[in-house]
Parts: sequence; structure tokens; C-alpha cells
Amino acid sequence: MSTDSLHVDDDTFVLVLTGAGASAESGIPTFRGVDGLWRNHPIEDVASAVNGRFVFLAVGTSGVVFPAAQLVHQTLALGADTWLVNAEPAANDGAFHHVLHGRSGDLLPALLGVV
Repeated sequence: MSTDSLHVDDDTFVLVLTGAGASAESGIPTFRGVDGLWRNHPIEDVASAVNGRFVFLAVGTSGVVFPAAQLVHQTLALGADTWLVNAEPAANDGAFHHVLHGRSGDLLPALLGVV
């Protein structure tokens, strides 16, 4: 488990992946939907627009549902610093640079320095 904090500045591009329930409730298309977010915006295209540090932050994922579960591997290949915040261990914990287990409502504010 990482005890680092995530420093984000104006030169940092942060890509956040949440569980499908959180994104659907917020009106953001899910991955598996017919108009799924990554069907229209492949991660390689998104990353090619990054000019600076690239951070991939996954929050609340099982690590087994595809295509979302493979995003950590894709972002690693594109040079991202990868973070996982999850209540319980995910199937792909070992793929991330930094892993924090616990309630996202408790961990995210501290991680992002907004406590």
C-alpha cells in the first residue's frame, strides 16, 4: 500500500476511472454501453493530447470487467503514473504503481491534498 500523496499541478493530466455506477449516476457514459466512453475516445487518442505528466487514477473497480480492467496496462504503456483507490483489493492491484485500500471518501481528500 502506498502512503504517497498525489501531487497535481497545472502540467498534470489526470484520467479518472470510477465504477460504472458512479459514472452512470453522474450522466457519464459507461464503458460497456453502446455509446461507451472509450468506444468513441480510445485511450491512445486521449493520451496523445497530454502535454505534461499523465496520471491514471482508478477508484472503486473490481479489476476484472473489461475493457475497463485493461486501462491500467494501457496507461502504463503510455507512461502514466498509476493509482488505485479501492475499498478492497482488486484483481489487478499488482499492476498499479500506487494502491490505497479504504473508503474513497476518506482516502481521496487526503490523497489530493484537500483535507
